[in-house]
Formats: sequence, C-alpha cells, structure tokens
Amino acid sequence: MSIYYEDSRDIYIIVPLRDAKSYPSRPNVDLLLPTRRFAGECYFWIYTNAKHPIIEFWNERLLPRKVADKDGRRWLFMGKKALKLDLASPPIIRFYGLKDPAGDICLITSNKDFIPHGGFADVERQILGYNRESLGMSQIIPNVAIVGRPVKFRLIFTAGVAGIKRGGRIRLTIPRIFSKPQIKDPDGDGYLEIVKA
Repeated sequence: MSIYYEDSRDIYIIVPLRDAKSYPSRPNVDLLLPTRRFAGECYFWIYTNAKHPIIEFWNERLLPRKVADKDGRRWLFMGKKALKLDLASPPIIRFYGLKDPAGDICLITSNKDFIPHGGFADVERQILGYNRESLGMSQIIPNVAIVGRPVKFRLIFTAGVAGIKRGGRIRLTIPRIFSKPQIKDPDGDGYLEIVKA
C-alpha cells in the first residue's frame, strides 16, 4: 500500500519496499514509482536498517547525507534531485545495499522542511493528520470471483478509533474486473449498486 498525497504546495510519495521487485541474481531491488504529473525539486528519504544504502534514479546515485532517527531502523536523508514526473512513463528507482527491504520505506517529497519520524503509520499521521488504520477497516466478500460470471459483492466498513468524518467517502476500486462499470442497467455487464449505506 503506497501513498501519493498532494496538497496545494507539496507532494509526498511513500512506498513500502515490500512492494518492490527483487531478483535472485542481482544485488538491487526495483520500485516502479507511483506518480502523477509533477515537476520540481524533490527530497529523497529511506527508512532502513542498512548501513550504506544507495538509491539509483535515472542513472544518478544518491547516498546517505543525514540521519533523522538513531534507532535500528531509521530515516536517512539521501539527497535532493530535480524531477519531472509523468503518468505515461513512471520512473523505476533502484535500491542497493539493503539488508531487509521488506521492512524498508521510500519517501519522496517536495517539502524541504519535512523530516519523517517513525514507521509507515507515523509518517502517514505526520502528513495527513491521521493514519488509515485509525479510520477503520473495509472488507469485500467474496474477495475472489470468476471472470464472466455475475457476482454480488458485499462491502463492509467497520469504523476505527478516528472513524470517517461526516461527508467522507469510501472509494471502492475493482481494477480490470469490469470493462465498463455502470449503475443504470441491473441486467447489464458491470452493474454496480449500493444496497445499504
């Protein structure tokens, strides 16, 4: 689960490296960066327990410059770089020298004053003012369906400690299951209906 957050001034891209790809014969881990259109200077951070991690981005290598936290896994500032991001060609970032990439996190932000602290939920709280887990939990039943057969899904949302504020929304995304999701024809392909809210 990655986060792409954009406010009126800055962008924040946070990606757990457990989502990255590794190869048995290579010393690196590759990450396809989730992005939208953006141009400007960005600051690179990595949350890791590696001693000398390296981030390679568009054939340029970034090395640790500053430590934000001092415990085992800590945030390392890796440097800044002018970026021009586009939806059509999301960049690949390579990471070298990681001990346990499954627990590491990459953060790219245009906010030069932002200093991350703690793990994923803590940084999410720093940026958004809450973390997603505190809002609640959603389930889709069934969570497996056979393509070509009609299926009735049930979405259950259980509010968390923070809950969702009045007017807030839950976004249901089911990628590539319907060619054209629609709400008009109950007998047609891709029909979606909210039964109870």
